[in-house]
Amino acid sequence: MKNAIAFATLLGLVPAPLPAAQPGHADHLDHAGEQQKVVVVEFSSFDCAPCAEVSALLDQLVTEKKLSLQVLFKHSPSNPEALVAHEAALAAGQQGKFWEMHDLLFAHPKANYSEILDLAKSLKLDAKRFQTALDEREFREQVMTDIVEARGLGIQVTPTLFLNGTKIEGIDQLRALVKTATAQPETATDPDRIYAFDLAGSPSFGPADAPVTIVEFSDFRCHFCGDHSRTVSELVAAYPGKIRRVFKHFPIQVSAEGKLPHQGSMAALAQGRFWEMYRALMNKPLTGRDDLISRAVALGFDMARFEQDLAAGEGAALIQRDIAEGDGAGIRMTPTSFINGRMLSGRQSLDTLKERVTAILSPGAPPAGGGQSQSKLDLIAPQAERVPASADEPKCCGL
Repeated sequence: MKNAIAFATLLGLVPAPLPAAQPGHADHLDHAGEQQKVVVVEFSSFDCAPCAEVSALLDQLVTEKKLSLQVLFKHSPSNPEALVAHEAALAAGQQGKFWEMHDLLFAHPKANYSEILDLAKSLKLDAKRFQTALDEREFREQVMTDIVEARGLGIQVTPTLFLNGTKIEGIDQLRALVKTATAQPETATDPDRIYAFDLAGSPSFGPADAPVTIVEFSDFRCHFCGDHSRTVSELVAAYPGKIRRVFKHFPIQVSAEGKLPHQGSMAALAQGRFWEMYRALMNKPLTGRDDLISRAVALGFDMARFEQDLAAGEGAALIQRDIAEGDGAGIRMTPTSFINGRMLSGRQSLDTLKERVTAILSPGAPPAGGGQSQSKLDLIAPQAERVPASADEPKCCGL
């Protein structure tokens, strides 16, 4: 698809404050039962054939994974001719039929002005009101606002989605994610297997001789890794001096963009301040290099050294070692933790983690907190080998 940044520049756009979501922008697909909530922000173009697949793929996730899905559609037309279709969707949304028009526009990707009016008639819309909205370009500014937002996020291909903050770029990545998320696990993890890793040089916190060691394979761009990180922090605080916490890099996307926050954390480690940057990155995923630099400035780093270490790829070999170790251990999602070598995949409740730690510190004692294991396998990543940055297939999504 054409570069959204170039398109925005062509139209002479200037950044504008983003408005609150408008009627017709959001879609809630709620299903009965206890479900996991996923928020999807979708940047699409109605003249983009792959974008037409997105709804069906998301519906498949809802059905197979029993998710509670909220979709926020963002307009990212790939060329000026597509603008009228996006305005038409919003004009239909004004009459409560955004998604019906959305489906028709994808079914007729080359529809011209006259054909779009016919589509509106087929939906039994107020034809005069609909046509007036198009003729007066009532929704042009809203479409332009989405284009500017896409430009600010560096989006260059449609569809691009953010699933709970995790970026999925292009239809191939989304297909791969859905395929692996809905596949049946090949084999169950052996709960008694003890894994060993090279911890030399890895960021760690807590006594080296602590009776419990937690090794976290995690990704700074994974929304649920942030949740899990805060739970582990609570766990460490509950057992002062008893836990050694070790971080392992396992970026979802093995690309410059995917590795950037990990490289930033290693530049922070070089100044003895890894955990400060770790918290900043886990609390809010990066939007790009400028954001990383801004956070380092805010944290008071020696910026000349930080930028030099970042440019030199400080810690790149260690990051690659961690990725190889995670692949070798068969890790299929982030976060994945190992407590004294035993694997726990996905986010964990505090009670589950306490149960494991209590079993180590006081064999035979009742589980701390009285909770039961609540390990939840969310979206499962493929076990295939790591792909080159050009393919950039998502390994997991932490959903």
